Amino acid sequence: MEAEFRLRLGALVAETMRTALRCWVALLVFAPVACLPMVAIRFIPLPSPGPHPDASDMFLLPLLGNWIHYCAEIATVQIWTIGIAPVVLARARGERGTFAVMPEPRAMTRGFGTAPLCLYRIASSIVLLVVPGVVQAVRLFVAVPAAIGEGLPARAAALRSAQLVRGSGIRVFWLLLLLRTVRTVLVIVHTFFMTALVRDQQLDSFATYGWLYWLIPLPFLAFEAVAAAVAYVQLRAGKETLDVAATAQVFE
Repeated sequence: MEAEFRLRLGALVAETMRTALRCWVALLVFAPVACLPMVAIRFIPLPSPGPHPDASDMFLLPLLGNWIHYCAEIATVQIWTIGIAPVVLARARGERGTFAVMPEPRAMTRGFGTAPLCLYRIASSIVLLVVPGVVQAVRLFVAVPAAIGEGLPARAAALRSAQLVRGSGIRVFWLLLLLRTVRTVLVIVHTFFMTALVRDQQLDSFATYGWLYWLIPLPFLAFEAVAAAVAYVQLRAGKETLDVAATAQVFE
């Protein structure tokens, strides 16, 4: 009996990097829309402790702020995936040119319908405990590409994603953990660097720090969106022994 196909982390990362470099125009085109959730949390005031905070305020309000920030990141990834998945599927079919093929409107509608479901399931699960949220993030990793690639409604796309990811979940988890770890290291280095500049009076305030802190995650969120589309192509081609052109059937 032939062994079940599983993603290879190294191959997935390498192919995602190649695809991102080839599709950088599409990523930039969709960036203004994809970044709207991140912009919103930058300008919308978040809850903060009052002048006399108690212990619960000091503990719960930062958690609430982190959760809202995480929800914005999830939304950004989902929107970017909606934009980049048709381009990745078109390239898998052999089309050249970023916008050579446009998907059916119904397929894009299914993508926009699936993204809020992914956001709701991941965000609501991570409120309870971190582990269920991570499990949902892994299970729903290719839900939006599946909705666009196969024209599936939201719940069917979620089930399809879980089916495709089964057996490769640990690789998806390591990919998400790798992206989060590299981001965290960059933020820490950036924080120490900006603190040193302020201390040495080479920088007047932390205003610049806030903007850079907001910008650092964006390349990683875009990379995650491209990885989801690439993983969908690889999983379908591997598990179903299909030619990659079959994964773009809605473009016919």
